[in-house]
Amino acid sequence: MPPRTQPLLEREVLEALYFQRGLSIQKVADLTRTNARLVRDSFTAHGMRWRSRSESMTGWERSEEMKAKVAAARRGKKDRPEVAARKREVLDEHRRWNVGLTKETDERVARAAAAFAKVVRTPEFRTAQSRRASERLRTTGNGFSRGWHESPKAGRIHYMSSWELARFEELDVDDAVLLYKPHPCSIPYEWGGVIKHYTPDVLVIYEGRLPELEEIKPRKIIQADKTGRIAAKLAAGRKFAASRGWPFRVIDRKPEGQV
Repeated sequence: MPPRTQPLLEREVLEALYFQRGLSIQKVADLTRTNARLVRDSFTAHGMRWRSRSESMTGWERSEEMKAKVAAARRGKKDRPEVAARKREVLDEHRRWNVGLTKETDERVARAAAAFAKVVRTPEFRTAQSRRASERLRTTGNGFSRGWHESPKAGRIHYMSSWELARFEELDVDDAVLLYKPHPCSIPYEWGGVIKHYTPDVLVIYEGRLPELEEIKPRKIIQADKTGRIAAKLAAGRKFAASRGWPFRVIDRKPEGQV
């Protein structure tokens, strides 16, 4: 696959053109002077979903003449039973072509494996995977207390642990805090020779002082990490914050009432 020559579209551009203005993927591509494939790749990289064909046609009013044409076309495309059976056989053969083959024994399998390995190493794929994993944690849970918090400074926000909720409640009553944004960005870091992504817990905007990037992580969890992965994440957070002139703070104490 040749290297990408055009940068992916930004999330804000997709939200403004596709969701707010209701343009199609092709219209978005025309306005941004790109192509439909790059627009779809941008959706995937940002963890966003575009409308299905049926969703995009919801609400369309068809004339009786158009309905008749569509019905006639569908009737003409129906296969005889023997033709339909043959098509199913061909499809089954196609799906099973690589059964029992490995990349060591078949060149086609080796090419497919190499192409997939190349894709999963791209930053866009890893960012999308990280966002999907975060969404799974929000919806399925991982043993931590989680839910929604109505904040006067951040709106309706999702917390992923009781420690996050305790910190958000502190920020709500802190007069020096103008506003705050949970899970504000995705920061790349290297782990085991692979580039992964770390999402800090909150960006706090203060009145009359620099913003602060915070990680809310109990001390016992930090100390229990023997692999060094948490330390790698925190180091990446500090470097990212320093590049913007922000302090990076680890909230590692235990909220009151927690055992």
